[in-house]
Amino acid sequence: MKVILENYWLLNLPVLLLVLWQDIKYRSIYWWLPVPVFLTGIAFNYHFIIEKLIPSTILLFAHLAIIYLYFFIKNKFKGAYLNEDILGLGDVLILLSFTPYFNPAEMILFIFSGMIFSMIAFLAIRVYKPKPHTVPLAGLISLFFIFFYPLAIRNNKLNEFLLEYCNFVII
Repeated sequence: MKVILENYWLLNLPVLLLVLWQDIKYRSIYWWLPVPVFLTGIAFNYHFIIEKLIPSTILLFAHLAIIYLYFFIKNKFKGAYLNEDILGLGDVLILLSFTPYFNPAEMILFIFSGMIFSMIAFLAIRVYKPKPHTVPLAGLISLFFIFFYPLAIRNNKLNEFLLEYCNFVII
């Protein structure tokens, strides 16, 4: 039972791999695929909901607001719509489904390092498949979660590192 509780996130592995495959192949995902990931995170982190879900969701929406503002300014204040060309619904839903897994500091690290990973992986994909012009963000973030989350839960000093890093960056 202890092994299941420590590795509960592996229950999401088939769903995350399906998101990766669908997003790379079809450039879209089924809207319901992030739901089991979200529900698993809530089920196994229910005692940390206030500390994890609410602040991480606020950070995610702040991040999305910055993206929206960037495209609003880039389009010369004519409006910016988060659509398939900029950021699709599947991208937003998959990012939202990861909020119960991380505290705010980990969520910041996950979003930014996940975006960097996605850009590097996208450039690698374009070497073999030059046709795509948009980043399969939902799939690549799902792949990044598979590798990032075990490191985050295994490393008890991650929060200390993040606090020191954030203080260093701010100073």
